[in-house]
Formats: sequence, structure tokens, C-alpha cells
Amino acid sequence: MNESEPAVVIYAGGWHYKGYHNTPSVCILRLYQPRAEDGALDTPETLPPAVALFTEAHNNEGTSITNRIEVLATSAWEYLQKPEKPPIVIEHYLNRGVYNPTRDRWQFPESFDIVEFDRKPDGSFEKPRWRRIPRTEVEKLVGSDLLKLSTDT
Repeated sequence: MNESEPAVVIYAGGWHYKGYHNTPSVCILRLYQPRAEDGALDTPETLPPAVALFTEAHNNEGTSITNRIEVLATSAWEYLQKPEKPPIVIEHYLNRGVYNPTRDRWQFPESFDIVEFDRKPDGSFEKPRWRRIPRTEVEKLVGSDLLKLSTDT
């Protein structure tokens, strides 16, 4: 990716999806399109894959992003008009649970996971596998600081 230019934000906002048993569910989706390498023109052949960052929304009363990540990944890929290079999918949770002031940490601290999938013949995603990554790796993928990510939809 071109280190000097941040990725283009394609979408940033609430993303509604059907949870288990058709339960209305919502998360925050940020879709980024990284720029081509230095000197290359931004063409479909030279662009790196898009980055789909799914954040669990604090007001989600439906199914979690973890339990529907393959549905979310497929919907992002479809939103991007089914590019040949599928998006890099990242699952994100903000600090949650109980804050322990004695230890100066959250019960469940912020986390980022790259999620890799097998692909079905129709291109949709299945069989997710999670790999924890640091915030700095996500920021490198999108070419900018994430600053404070919100879960407001």
C-alpha cells in the first residue's frame, strides 16, 4: 500500500443485518480502499483488496458480529460489487465489560481480528478463522490512525 496516502473511505456507518432467527442486528462498518503502490495508477488490477472493519455496536440487541461474520463479509463483498479480490475482513470490539481501576484495565479489552474464510462456489464466505492482530497492523492496512472508533449507529 502507498504509505503516504491513507485509504479512501468507501462507507462508514451503521450496517444492518439479519441475526439468528431473523433477529434485527446492527454493527458499524467501515470500508476502506487502500491506494495502489507508489507510482502505480489506481486500477482494479493494481489496487490492494478493500478492508472491511466490522465493529460490534453497543446498541446491538441481535446476534453478535462474531456469530454472523460470514454473512457480514459476504454483504460487504456484494456492496463492493463482488470484486475479484475479496475484502480483508476485520472484526473489532471496543473495551467492554468491567473496568478494574486497580489494574488499570478492562475485563475485555479492545480487540481486532483478521478473519479468513473458505469461499463457496457462488463467491460467498464460509468457515471463518480468526487471527488476533494489534491496532497498529489495522492502521497500517488502512494507512491512517483509527483514532477513537465509535460504536454509535
